[in-house]
Amino acid sequence: MKTCLFVGVDTHKDSHTAAVVDSYFEIVAIIRFDNDKAGFARLEKKLKKLRNGKDLIFGLEDSQGLGSFLACYLLGKGHTALEINPVLTDRGRKHTVS
Repeated sequence: MKTCLFVGVDTHKDSHTAAVVDSYFEIVAIIRFDNDKAGFARLEKKLKKLRNGKDLIFGLEDSQGLGSFLACYLLGKGHTALEINPVLTDRGRKHTVS
């Protein structure tokens, strides 16, 4: 069975933070990178070392369109990138944090 790495990205104006999680919901890495092509290339380079043949699935918590440049970049590279509504992630955090 081929497994995946899920890459959840919290987007901001100048930089983004990616949390990489495996199929067992274990955190593999936290990666902060700049919101530009050089930062995106840095993210890809780090993910290449982590993936070991696993598929990557990106979820962008995009508010105010701050992740649109990253989404276009990822889609252009052939990755699966989904937009995650920040209202839903906030609601989920409130229900899971004790």
